[in-house]
Amino acid sequence: MTPIQQTKPDFARCLERIEAWFHQAVLDRPPIRFYKHNAQFDAGEPLDRARWDSLEQRWFDTDYQLDSFEQSIAGKAFHAETFPVFSPNLGPSVYSAFYAGRLEFAEITSWYEPVLKDLDDWSVLQRDPFESLYFKKLEQMTHAALARCHDRYWVRRVHEPDAARRRVPLPRRRGRPGTRHHRTRAAMVMRRKPGSMPQDLLHRPNQAFDGVLTGFDMRG
Repeated sequence: MTPIQQTKPDFARCLERIEAWFHQAVLDRPPIRFYKHNAQFDAGEPLDRARWDSLEQRWFDTDYQLDSFEQSIAGKAFHAETFPVFSPNLGPSVYSAFYAGRLEFAEITSWYEPVLKDLDDWSVLQRDPFESLYFKKLEQMTHAALARCHDRYWVRRVHEPDAARRRVPLPRRRGRPGTRHHRTRAAMVMRRKPGSMPQDLLHRPNQAFDGVLTGFDMRG
């Protein structure tokens, strides 16, 4: 793991505490993390029309995303087992958009309009996730962050939303396709009809992002 001495001089000792905890042991104390949930999404900034024509363009501006993150950690102290970590992000439903449809962007989040209308017909999702403009942007953002982070912060893999963890690339919307009930029913359909949706497609983005972080091409 790359040292982050500039922002977290005691990172090595902190990692030892975490490793011990996972082995059901305690060194000098249990690991502690200080984190304000969704702090980065508390407030948005007005769109600078001189730089971007749309909010989507700002989300896709890699330099802006990295500059904003680096400004957010400048001069801050990261106490206990709290680490500066950049997470490439295009919103909580991006895994759905890898396979079909488009994202709509607001100041601090994005959302996805459902495209899967019938759980007996998965043909709308038959596409290569690596050809998605959203996958390509997140991959490029990850590469850019790795080139800039040095000893200041770590870069994590693109966050999997709940739908991706359930191996179903469906949107997250209340009361419509993409709700927990809908995702559960979809998973049941996939178990009953193993050939209805190629299971390996649902793991390929994760493998690819792991490959970017490890330096190995893991695209299947």
